[in-house]
Formats: sequence, C-alpha cells, structure tokens
Amino acid sequence: MTTPTAPAADAHILLRLLQLVRPHRRLLMACVLLYVPLHVGALAQPFLLGVAVDQMLAPAGGSSAFHTLGLAYVGALLLQSAGQFAQLSCAQALGLRVTHDLRNALFAKLHTLEASWFDRTPRGQVLARFTQDVDAVHELFTADAATLLGDLVFLLATATILWWTSPTLTLASWVVFPVLAWGVRRCRVALREAWKQVRAQAGAMQGFLQEHVSGMLVVQLLGQQERSMQRFDDINRAGTLANRRAIALDAMVHAFVEAMGHAAVAVTLLAASHETSANALSLGAALAFVEYLQRFFQPVKEMAGKSTVLQAALSGVVRVFELLDMPVVPQPSPVAAPTAGNVVFDDVSFAYEPGANVLCNVSFNVPYGSTVALVGRTGSGKSTLARLLLGHHQAQSGRITVAGHNVLELDRNALARTILIMPQDVYLFPGTVAQNLRFGAPQATNPQLWQALEDTQARAFVEALPGGLDAQLTERGSNLSLGQRQLLAFARALLANPPCIILDEATASVDPDTERRLQAASARVLRGRTALVIAHRLSTLVESDNIVVLDAGRVVEQGTHKQLCAAGGAYARTAALERLPD
Repeated sequence: MTTPTAPAADAHILLRLLQLVRPHRRLLMACVLLYVPLHVGALAQPFLLGVAVDQMLAPAGGSSAFHTLGLAYVGALLLQSAGQFAQLSCAQALGLRVTHDLRNALFAKLHTLEASWFDRTPRGQVLARFTQDVDAVHELFTADAATLLGDLVFLLATATILWWTSPTLTLASWVVFPVLAWGVRRCRVALREAWKQVRAQAGAMQGFLQEHVSGMLVVQLLGQQERSMQRFDDINRAGTLANRRAIALDAMVHAFVEAMGHAAVAVTLLAASHETSANALSLGAALAFVEYLQRFFQPVKEMAGKSTVLQAALSGVVRVFELLDMPVVPQPSPVAAPTAGNVVFDDVSFAYEPGANVLCNVSFNVPYGSTVALVGRTGSGKSTLARLLLGHHQAQSGRITVAGHNVLELDRNALARTILIMPQDVYLFPGTVAQNLRFGAPQATNPQLWQALEDTQARAFVEALPGGLDAQLTERGSNLSLGQRQLLAFARALLANPPCIILDEATASVDPDTERRLQAASARVLRGRTALVIAHRLSTLVESDNIVVLDAGRVVEQGTHKQLCAAGGAYARTAALERLPD
C-alpha cells in the first residue's frame, strides 16, 4: 500500500473538514458570498484614484466630478470595511459551530474506546486533542483557510486588472516573481518545521502540567520541587526557543516579500515613465497600476506566512482525526446483561504484552448471591480479573460468563449497570454531594439519598457539612477525608443498586473507628448481591463464602477461611501473622 503524498494527504484532510461543514453549508455559502462586497470595495479604490488624478489633470476637469469621485472612493472604503466585518464575523461563527460539533464527536468517541487505550495514553495528550488541536480547526475556518481562499480570489482579480490596465507594465513587474517564488518556497520549508516544533513543545508542556498539577502533593511530600521546577524550565525554554525561531522566520518571510514588492514597484515606475512619456498610458492609469501592484503583494505576503501556519494547523487536525478513527470496542449482538446468575472464570489467561502473562489458567466460580474474595500480593492479578469481568480487556484464552453468557457477548452499557466496581481510589466529581450520589441513580429523591447515607454510616458527616447534600466537593473530593470519600462511594453504589458488585476493599489506610464504619457500610452494600471482593487485609474477608488465593497470576488455593487455615498453606501463614482465629 503506497503512502499518499503530502498534497494528497492535505487534500484528503480538507475534504473531511468540508464534511464537518455540511450541516452548516448555508453559513459557509454566506461566508463565500461576503467576499464579493469586500473585494469589490477593495478593487474599486485604485481605479477611482487613477480616474480622479486624470480628472484633475484634464484641461476641462470640473470640481463636481472630482467630488463625485471622492464620495465614490469613500463609499468603496465603507463597502470594503462592512464586507470585511461581516465576512470575519461569519467565518468566526462557522468555526465555532464546527468546533462545537467536533468536541462533541471527540467526547462521544472517548466513550467507545477500549480501557487499555486510556492506560497507555497520557491524559495530557487526550486533553490536547480537545484544546489546542480543536483550536487548530477553528484557525483553519477563520484566520487561515478562509482568508487564504479570499486572498487567492483577490490575487486573481488583481492580476486580471493589472493585465487589463497595461500588459507592458505587468510583464515588467513580473521580473521579480522567479526570485520571490524561490525565496518563499525556501522559507516555507523552514517555517513548516519550525511551527511543527512549536506544536510539539506546546503538547509536551500541556502534558507535563497535567501530570504535575495532579501529582503536586507527591512532589511536595518527596521534596522534589527544585527538580520539578528544573524540568518545567527546560520544557518552557525549549518552547520559547521554538516560538522565537518560528517568529523570526515568519518575520523574514514578510520582510522578503515586502522587499520584492518594493523592487516590483521600482521596476514598474521605470517602465511607467517610458509609457507615460510616449502617451501610451495616462498618469492616473500608471498611479492606479502601482496601487494595484502594492495591494497585490499584500495577500502574497499574508499567504506566504499563513500557508506555513496552515500546515501546522493541519497537523493538529490530523491528530483530531486520528482519535476519531481509533477502533472502537467491538459491539456484540444486543444481548441484555442478565440480572442474576453465577459468575464463572473458566481457564482464563491474559497478558497486557505478548509473552508476559499476568493471569495463567485461572478458574473459579462466584455463585449468585455469594461473596468471593480475591487474595494475593500486589501484582498477582486481582485487579486484572476485575477488569476482565467488566469487559475492559479480552482474555487470550478461556472465558468469563455471567449467568452462562460470555461477558464479551453482552451489551456493554447493560453490563456496566449489572456489575458495578468500587475502586480503591474513589473518584468524586466537582459538584455537590447530591450530584455525586445521583451519578448512578439520576432519579433518586432527597429522602432516598439520606436513607442511603444512613445505611452506609455517612449521614452524620454529610449533615455536618455546610449545605448538607448541597455541600460543594472539590476535584476528586479532596476537601473530604479518605474515609468520608469511601463512605460516599458506598452510598452511591447502594443507590445504583447493581445485582453484582466488585469491591476493591480499602481500609488499610484509615483509623480503627473509620474502618469499623467502612466494614459496616461494606456489609450493607454487599447484602443480597453477588460480590467479588479484592481484599488487602485478611481480617475483612473471614466471613466470605469463598476465598481465592492468587500468586503470580495463578490460583494456588481456594476455600473458606477455616478450610484454608486448616490446609496450612500460604493463606494460613498470612492469617497467623495477622493473628486471625482459625
């Protein structure tokens, strides 16, 4: 398969952009039509100026005609200004509508991607697609693509008028064009690379800031402020140097085109002196020609700079389309997820990377309504099993079933409502306590919220918050303690009322009183439900119906607490260390 050339690739991107404009084609048509008054007003001015000069020099020239031409010139200026204002406003509106649609499409796309994609993609890069890369699309519809189209039309119209005014002077002015074309092409290549570096450095800075703002507490706790500042300074310095180089090259392009414009005017004036001396051209026509020629080089200068910015913007658009083209999670036939039934792991093996199995031939059963605990050291595969059950990853061999149905064959949304996971790292959204509680149960009433808080030992502390249910939570609920966040998560799970729950039990980092409340809340949430509990402390799983012990991705033991203690294996040794009764 051959790789398309750069022009062909750019054309393909522009065609896709036009598809985004299709719902707003009337606005696009208005943007194009508004170029007519804009360019008519701009092109009429040199002509009126030339006629006015000839009128002044004519023996029978009258002041009334001159006044009429002056008023016409002012009218042309006003027409150009009004057209420019309307066209720019229209282009801005079009760009905003397209970027609005594009951000919605990107956000909808995120909901269809595999969980593994989020594992390997930094959050800063994801956010950059929604910010600077989508902003690049807006630039294409306002400052770049729209004006480039208008500049091209203006150039063609101006070149036609120049030739119509004087073919001789036109040919004379074109002497500088080979040098102009050579210089602009050389500068464009350098500018394209410079703006590419600017975009890359901007993405690097955004990613760094995203990671370090989220992890600033860790930086402070480990005393790494100086090192963090040094890394940021290096990234900031590289971004500044990239911008400085791009700005310098852009200024060089403008200066070069300006110089070529002046050279063309100088050559034209020499030729015009000969033409006017031979009475082949009037002074007014010569003056109009020079004015048209100067205006001709203005869009040339703009196009020389903006074409490189256009290339940089297109690179951002490419990244947006790459995300939109990402393969989605395969959608199975619309089989509704069962609300009841056994959960079975049958000879399941899985690896994140080929040849490095995280799970090896894991088999166990979670009967409906029972609680099964997963025990093992960090990295033994406990969380991976939970993610496989949720359909976030696909096992290389074996199968996982819920009520006899393979989880990969079930509707994803229905499966998510059937099996709810409570991760150890509780996430609360910025907003009120009530909004967070209703995230899984949008129709829940305030009395139902209070009842869920009562059942999960959380009512007392919520009542003490300023505003109660209307108390504002910061990002991730950072204005609450760890135990309070976990209690709210239990209440949220209880309101969602899932038939099956995966609990990443986390009581190791809280005080004894909070631990007792969390265990009581856990027992209330698990009551009457099928539960898979990832246990970090054996004392929290003594009453489980079955305990599965994992080591290096394999099931090494399973049974009840008493059975495993009697077996004298790894579980029994750990239970003895925690001084648990047999």
